[in-house]
Amino acid sequence: FAFWETLIERIGRVGFGTYRDYVNSRGGKLTGHFIEEDAWHNNGAGLTLRYGNGGALNIMELEKYNDMPAMDLIGFYGMMDNRGVQKDWSTYQLPKLISSIAITNDVEDHLAMCEIFGAAGWKLTYDDMKWWGDWCQVHGVNVMDPHSFNPKGNMNDPDTDCPPYFYYTGDEENWPKYQAWCERQNRLGYMLTGNDEQNYHIAPVAMLWTGYSKYAEEPVNGDYKNEYPYSMQSALNRVHYDHNLLTYSRFKKDCKLNETRKEIELYFSKYKILILPPVEIIPLEVMKKAKEFYDLGGTLIGWQRVPTKAARFGQEDSQVQSLSIDLWNSLKPTASWKPCNTNEKGGKTYFIDATDEDSIADQLT
Repeated sequence: FAFWETLIERIGRVGFGTYRDYVNSRGGKLTGHFIEEDAWHNNGAGLTLRYGNGGALNIMELEKYNDMPAMDLIGFYGMMDNRGVQKDWSTYQLPKLISSIAITNDVEDHLAMCEIFGAAGWKLTYDDMKWWGDWCQVHGVNVMDPHSFNPKGNMNDPDTDCPPYFYYTGDEENWPKYQAWCERQNRLGYMLTGNDEQNYHIAPVAMLWTGYSKYAEEPVNGDYKNEYPYSMQSALNRVHYDHNLLTYSRFKKDCKLNETRKEIELYFSKYKILILPPVEIIPLEVMKKAKEFYDLGGTLIGWQRVPTKAARFGQEDSQVQSLSIDLWNSLKPTASWKPCNTNEKGGKTYFIDATDEDSIADQLT
């Protein structure tokens, strides 16, 4: 844990941070567009970047050093299953990941970008394009960057890496539809952009990002397709609770606990519920703050397992275990519709043991 925490912070601060400062000094902005569409990318150094495995070397800690967190979304990875197309688990929640970086790091105007529509050939309809754009917008990605087109393409043999909206003759009849799409996305992006007391992001749930825990332990069930946070995020979508992902470091260093409102406050965002990841290993300071949130009346949810090991040198596992017992009355709590624990200020703890989004949604409800 300590090794990865030190390494990734250095990569982010020195690699991306200094490059951002260089670009800024020349009037430019740095976007974090190194998240590829299928959430896999090999950078040539043998480091596989995977969203389900804590992100690209902990993407939330890397992209905080960009002016605009960003992602890629191509092909049919973004389709919902109720449209008759199987959704891809690894990218379905990428927009929420990227926007969480912008929101929880208070990036200027909460700008978050998606390069959209690549490698779809001419199979992508304008209905699909509208759905893709809207899906990103409602999950906080507010800058749409359409994938490039090939001016040397042939009408009879189109380039499958190019979107359908730039036809080569220049008089494509659907051009007005593309203009309408652009105008819609520009309006949505403008309306959903910003972070001040008149226009702040409202999400009642904060979910702690697994971060470096995933480099120090095995997944709880060995199946990354149902691994945190994807299935929990999708279940929250199903029961209509918006959320942001929150790193350990941001939670313990910058979040304030409002005892009067029983909320976690970060900039202008306010969270009433905190969900812990299903990890064994967690920084002791994070557990102490989670307990403090519960003590002042907050709602805390554990999932699949509760923390039992301390992340850093000099911290005792027994302290983490004691806090878990204080919160859930057990190191192996069972799921129940009743709170595992309550206090006189209204604090509640719950535990969810389901792994698939349907069962998680049932338990959340």
